Amino acid sequence: AYKAQYKGTPVPETESRELYERKEKVLISERILLQTLGFDLSIEHPYRPLLAYVKSIMGTRDLAQVAWNFINDSLRTTVCLQAAEALQKLCRPLSA
Repeated sequence: AYKAQYKGTPVPETESRELYERKEKVLISERILLQTLGFDLSIEHPYRPLLAYVKSIMGTRDLAQVAWNFINDSLRTTVCLQAAEALQKLCRPLSA
């Protein structure tokens, strides 16, 4: 993109201050664009609450491992986008 926009000017060195500043401007612009579009940039992973819950019910290490695996698998699908109630129903058999 640089070559197309700045024809005839040399490409900045990879370790140069100019290239660093350009990259920072791009990153800041991307973040502003995502925030403007309403994209949520903060992610709360479910692992800490999971371990706290397993500990609160005095669950075994095996239960924690199965639940951890379930969360890992579900995050690779659209399950994490479904209603919380549906997830609670799915998880109840695991805690029994």
